[in-house]
Amino acid sequence: MYNFYDIVFKVDNYLKIPSNESLNQIIELYNHKGIEKYFWNTLCINESLEHLNWFKILNENNMFNIDNSKEIENINERKFIAYWKPLDYLEKISLILKDSNNQEKLQKLINKLIDNYYKLSKKEYILHGHIYWITFKILSNLEAKYLSSFHINFLRFVLSNNDKTLISGDLSGKFFDKIFETNDRKIIKSFFDLILSFEFEKSSSREFKSLVESYWLRELARDKLELIPLKYKIDILEIALMKIENILEHDKYAFNITWFPSIEKNSKKRYGASDILKVCIDFTRDLLEEIEPNNIHEKVNSLIESKNVIFKRLAIHTIKHHYSDLKTIFWGINYNPIDKSELHHEIFKLFENHKNEFTSEEAKKIIEWNESQNFEYLKEFDNYDTDKEKWINIDKRKILYALKDSTKHQIFKEEFEKYDSMLDSPDEHPEFYAYSESFSWIGDKSPFTTKEILEMNLENLIKEINEFKESEKFGNKSNRRGFGKEIEQTITDNYENFINSLTLFLNIPIDYQQYILRALNSNIKNFSNKELNLYIDYFEKLINEFKFNGEHNPLVYEFSEFISKISSSESNILIEKKEVKIIINMFDNLKEKIKYYNFQELNKSDILNSNEGQFYTSIIIFSLKIARDKLNHDEELRWNFELKEIIENDLNNKKSFQLFEVIGKYLPNLFYLDENWIKSKLSFLFMNDMDIYVESALIGYFSNHTVYLKIFEELHNLGVIEKALNYTFDEQTSKKVVEFICFAFISDRNHELINKIIDDGNYKQKQKLIQFFQNRGNEKDINVEKHIVPLWHKLLASLNKKEFKPLYIELLQWMNTLKTIDKETYDLIINTINEIETIPMYSTDVIRNLYKLAEVNLKETAKILILLLRKFDIYIYQNEKMISIVESVYKSGLNIKANEIVNILGEKGNYSFKELYIEYNS
Repeated sequence: MYNFYDIVFKVDNYLKIPSNESLNQIIELYNHKGIEKYFWNTLCINESLEHLNWFKILNENNMFNIDNSKEIENINERKFIAYWKPLDYLEKISLILKDSNNQEKLQKLINKLIDNYYKLSKKEYILHGHIYWITFKILSNLEAKYLSSFHINFLRFVLSNNDKTLISGDLSGKFFDKIFETNDRKIIKSFFDLILSFEFEKSSSREFKSLVESYWLRELARDKLELIPLKYKIDILEIALMKIENILEHDKYAFNITWFPSIEKNSKKRYGASDILKVCIDFTRDLLEEIEPNNIHEKVNSLIESKNVIFKRLAIHTIKHHYSDLKTIFWGINYNPIDKSELHHEIFKLFENHKNEFTSEEAKKIIEWNESQNFEYLKEFDNYDTDKEKWINIDKRKILYALKDSTKHQIFKEEFEKYDSMLDSPDEHPEFYAYSESFSWIGDKSPFTTKEILEMNLENLIKEINEFKESEKFGNKSNRRGFGKEIEQTITDNYENFINSLTLFLNIPIDYQQYILRALNSNIKNFSNKELNLYIDYFEKLINEFKFNGEHNPLVYEFSEFISKISSSESNILIEKKEVKIIINMFDNLKEKIKYYNFQELNKSDILNSNEGQFYTSIIIFSLKIARDKLNHDEELRWNFELKEIIENDLNNKKSFQLFEVIGKYLPNLFYLDENWIKSKLSFLFMNDMDIYVESALIGYFSNHTVYLKIFEELHNLGVIEKALNYTFDEQTSKKVVEFICFAFISDRNHELINKIIDDGNYKQKQKLIQFFQNRGNEKDINVEKHIVPLWHKLLASLNKKEFKPLYIELLQWMNTLKTIDKETYDLIINTINEIETIPMYSTDVIRNLYKLAEVNLKETAKILILLLRKFDIYIYQNEKMISIVESVYKSGLNIKANEIVNILGEKGNYSFKELYIEYNS
């Protein structure tokens, strides 16, 4: 019998003597599976070999020619080279052979390989990213004098066409340093042009994509700037500015203040802005800060006069940083910088940092700039005639925040106080022209704080609510939602101040009512009986007075929340029978003020979030509260007659498909409330021709998390479950149908339906059945002999059609349900493996299950493992555990089985069992 390790020992002996003859002997052994891989792996890891001689022999025998690779796979008519082992050895050689002769040989080899990569690419071969990555690592190990623009172009090719993560992560390592060691300006400029390169995708939501993977690009730009020699920084600055210009050619708004409100260190881009844009700004800014100001004077002067705002902003920021050297540029500009809102942040910071360094003439010029702003744009706003002066004062005060604390120029403070005295409130973020976070203005603004609302008398608050109008003033938004939220918070925290006067709120707009109701709902558990009655009285009047206009009623959700709170068994809210009557009247009044949808108007997934769904759900929940607390006039009657009547009338007359879903969802509760009534309705609900109503009832029923077997049997006897099994639902409902059938099966209530799935079910149904049992081995309700084994036999036969074949791998996971292996279950496992066509290489479940079974069935596990390893390439999860198990197989006297396992693993490239093989075969 062929043993992999017997051949391996021959290879080991040949490797000790580097010669053409040894190489030829090894190549002759390549026909044995796994030997070529072992040869290259041993070269890479065995430090005692004569690598100088082996490299010379291998190179002379053309062993580093990728055209000779046997690693080609054909996948979907494309040719892949997944891995090429000689490259790993070349990387080792690049680390240990540093003499110029071998370095030169390596460079020629790599250049030839790169040319071959290009040729293979043109022939539509796809090379694994690992090949490109190792090639790059070899380049990084070469002496700097062997690097050229040819290699930079190779990197551009890889980053443009392949997985870029590995190379991107290593660009800031040795290769970065080697680039400067070349002392070649052309190479250095070519490298940084590559680093800042991008692709423009107009159809993409992130239009600009860097060639270098974003995370590593940000890290490189942030951490490596200080390592750039001074003599090259001007060259690199020109490249960075050119890249910004290129970006603007594609999109002139790319650097808008919406995306980049600040360009200072540690500033953040807004969500949606491309990473490459942020890197270009940061890298350019940092270079301008790092370079001596006398070397960039002319450049900054041209930037501040540029038509592009981002260049002006970079220039102003740079002047702020090198103010004493570059200030003449700023004071020599021929436009009013304060009048340009896009420059506001940079101007603000320049003024703030240097407010005590300005001359009197410069201070005077700032005041003139501020006073001479053009405010024509304000005419576009509503209320211009009434609020014009206020808006102008706000704008003029803004820049003075940066200057008002000057110890040298009192005029700044005087100007600030002049405008501030005419305004009611401070500017929270004057450093930004319009302060915002993400895409939204900062929060919803309320015209009053909670403290101010609390201090108002209620009549004044009502007046403010009714007279309030939304406005937007330079990013400070006061709106109804902001006002409503502030009212809600005030009442939530201080409901006692409002509870006795709730009826005053009846005359405010309906959209404010929901904030008041929400605040009161959150406090229901704290209410006294009197307070609860006051709230119910207010809510009843609100429902009565609300004029329904055929649209969505915002009160219904808050009413459903109210019902949920008072009905909760956890809260244990006590209500009297008289209050029950009032609430039932509220239901009666509200039912006429709900928009009822037909099935064409509402997506079914929204059903229970609609007015109808909330309304009918509330009826069931409150009915349960009445029954539980015996609040009916007839205490022997569980279901309140009036509430039941609403359901029954609407079921017969309105034909609301949402009511059907609610009844399906709360079917167990309705059996509790009135079993005879619901039984009489089951055929009507579920057994008519399948339409939107029957479908909704079924979706509701199968949304339950518990299978009530008595109800399941009632429905099964009517034919409802089989009907559901034959219908195409959404994914979740289809899964629940199968799960309900499985629960009935393991409860020994029904075998017929599960057999129907096995015999006639579709792919998804069989898959869901298999998945149901995969992780239930420890459940008390499941008996392996009674439930698992019979189903396994049936499924083995059922899955033999081509379309079901992929399910065998999932069926194999039923090993997880076994605590031991007997002859029958062993045969089931073996027969299942024989039917499997492929197993994902990194699937760990199969091996994990074998580890568990090996503890009690070592021999059977060994035989199963051999079959799996012979048939599939499987990743050995927790390799140390596998070594321990194989050692146990040896110790049990099963040497033939153990040898077979370690030899197969060796053929597949796992050599960690070699010492074990030697120990038990010496």
